[in-house]
Amino acid sequence: MSLAFLAREKLPAWTERLRRDMAVFAPILKNGHATFRAVGPNEFLDLDRIPVTSAKLTVFPQTDILFSFVIKKNPDDLTQTDIELKSNLAETPRVILGARPCDARGLLLMDPVFDGKVKDPYYLARRERTTVVALACAQPDRACFCPGAGGGPYDTAGADLMLLPVQDGWLAQALTEAGKKLLYDDIFEAPGDRQPQAQELRAKAEAYLAHAPDMRGAEKPFWRLFHDEEFWDEVTAGCLRCRICAYLCPACTCFTISDEEQGLRGERIKTWDHCMSYMFTQEASGHNPRSPKAYRMRNRIGHKFCYYPEQHAGQVSCTGCGRCVRSCPAGIDIRRIVDKIKRKGV
Repeated sequence: MSLAFLAREKLPAWTERLRRDMAVFAPILKNGHATFRAVGPNEFLDLDRIPVTSAKLTVFPQTDILFSFVIKKNPDDLTQTDIELKSNLAETPRVILGARPCDARGLLLMDPVFDGKVKDPYYLARRERTTVVALACAQPDRACFCPGAGGGPYDTAGADLMLLPVQDGWLAQALTEAGKKLLYDDIFEAPGDRQPQAQELRAKAEAYLAHAPDMRGAEKPFWRLFHDEEFWDEVTAGCLRCRICAYLCPACTCFTISDEEQGLRGERIKTWDHCMSYMFTQEASGHNPRSPKAYRMRNRIGHKFCYYPEQHAGQVSCTGCGRCVRSCPAGIDIRRIVDKIKRKGV
């Protein structure tokens, strides 16, 4: 297990060094907020704030052009056509720099969805070429509850390299061979006597989250409340259906596919979708099996805390990152919903 020190002032040099060989995605400060996106030359990385967005867009983009197509007609016989396809499979190696442990765990939660019986070649092409540099969360806030979802502020699951905050930079802990290759000798130094400081920060962060509610074990209570319409109306009442919770979630995987055509040319595009949208389950006939908002909330909660854990050894489809709690304009707190389910569904 390799351990080295990265001085804060050397972060830009390390980022530029990484950009020589791969695409780099990291939290970029803009308009007072840190959001994950591709890093360009001389951009300011913000590793101090908890990013508003998750790192999942690195391997599961919000808008993804799967392939382009051209329809060619035979001028001598217009009944004959040929379609020329050009795939858009990603081949560029990439690194996620500054993914919080909840983001790295989110990738692990998405893997079984896109690499199951039906495999998504676009997701897998990016995932196989992605190295994850996680950043330990030394200063979680009130919205964080990662221990209750099976993780923790210093959880290493899904990471190739772990950055441990210290006063003047980060201790870098290589967890895989891919992570070890990023410890360039001309940028990283010996760790010195900084390990006690890193351990002290870890202890404080873990103590701060020691009372995070346990989000696991809601499967049976959920099924007991499945047909309780009054309960689901109550917990859904404030929802504005703005979809921000799913768009910021590191583990949500819903998408839709559409063809955008202009003349004889077009593109097939995959875009994020949201189970709280009315159109999500509307059938071609016009019938919608989940037309009430409460039914859609029941499906969202059920997927994360019942259906997914039933299929994956009790692991919930939630990382406890708190983004849905921080950003919900109606103040809906998923922790309270799961707590109500577990208390009422006994």
